[in-house]
Amino acid sequence: MSSVYSGEAFHPDCGSVESSPTFGMLDRNRPLDTYLLSDPRRTSHAAPFTRKMEPRLTIVLPLKGRPLFTLRFLWHANRARMPFRFLIADGQVRPPLMETLENSRELFPHLDIEYIRYPDDANWSRYFAKMHDALQRVRTPYVMLADNDDFLAPAGIESCMEFLDPRPDYVCCAGGIAGFSVYAPLSAPSGKLLGPINRMTCSYTPDSSPEGVRSDDMRARVQSGFHCYWFFYSVYRPRALELVWKEIMEMDFSNFHVGELYGTLRTLTLGKARQDQTVTSYFKQSDTAVGWHWATSEAAPSASFVYHLLRSRFSADCSAMIERVSRAVAEADGSDAEEIAEQLRLFAEPFVDQIIRNNYGLTARTLQSLRHYAPSVSEWLKTRYRPSVILEKRGVRDRLRRNGARASYLAEFQSELARMEEALNGREFRDFLVHHTDATVS
Repeated sequence: MSSVYSGEAFHPDCGSVESSPTFGMLDRNRPLDTYLLSDPRRTSHAAPFTRKMEPRLTIVLPLKGRPLFTLRFLWHANRARMPFRFLIADGQVRPPLMETLENSRELFPHLDIEYIRYPDDANWSRYFAKMHDALQRVRTPYVMLADNDDFLAPAGIESCMEFLDPRPDYVCCAGGIAGFSVYAPLSAPSGKLLGPINRMTCSYTPDSSPEGVRSDDMRARVQSGFHCYWFFYSVYRPRALELVWKEIMEMDFSNFHVGELYGTLRTLTLGKARQDQTVTSYFKQSDTAVGWHWATSEAAPSASFVYHLLRSRFSADCSAMIERVSRAVAEADGSDAEEIAEQLRLFAEPFVDQIIRNNYGLTARTLQSLRHYAPSVSEWLKTRYRPSVILEKRGVRDRLRRNGARASYLAEFQSELARMEEALNGREFRDFLVHHTDATVS
């Protein structure tokens, strides 16, 4: 029985926590720099960047294993000559990938890469501290988080920055987050790294962008945040995102669903947000998520939802989230913090209810039974070739057009999709891997 929350709308690539303190909780009185494997000035290597203009955006890429996906991500970005800075925060340092990334200028000459080695993401505390430390290093006007099993859509990202430029009251902006999967037979040696696109959706997450997130009323923005699932991959003003992760680190959540929701709500106390559905800014791959959402997930990956719930601080995490957010709203508008907290509890009920349904609803029970009694059938349903993907790709473009996308953007989107497919199913990246197999050894 799967214990992982089946809705993959949440960040999947973070370090997991062991329930025992012997797995190395961070000493909060000790500066994080003293935990780095060596002087970060010596472990950060930026490739020579020949563009006349300095990058305006930093992509923070947290790593925990999966070296093949890291190489795919960077190969694709290099091929597209993306004009961003890439800050790689490695939470599972293993040679020889480490050596490859420290000398990234040789393999990825068109990228501006800074590689930082951190202690292993053995628990949530280390992961949260790593993310906060990485965000403190951002010096560009904007920042965005990414996972190494996904792809960036630079035209949509540029559109988000153009929207934010003249609007200081907005904290973040995102385009659409498209979802895709790869056709990879069970016998494929590289898993779901390579293969033709087998599924594509306009929105990987529940498609909701309520008007309230753009409201001048902070309380209305926060209440709308319970219905949004796209904030994690938004383009942010860096000091706002750094503050959010500083507080996540301090609160040390035991469940990442709650931590990510806190990030959304806290963002909306700092300013407005927007999702531009006339562009796509991110392509998210299905069925590759690490999925460690609980403190005990890595130690007991096949345990039930209740197993993890009983060994977490889920209720305390929710209470801490609501208390911190309600206090921020009360300080801003002079209202009563407890009154706001009670309102937020009412809005949080559907959020918790959905987590339970995703594990114990009829659909979840059916899928769990199928995985238990017919695992080969379950896997075939996920990996079978789907001819309908041709119509799905067309549907994504049609959806963008109906939402008001410009013809010039649609042409850029088509080019971005072609470059992504080249990385997934083209000969050049396969040849690249053949010549750099040493970098993928764990």
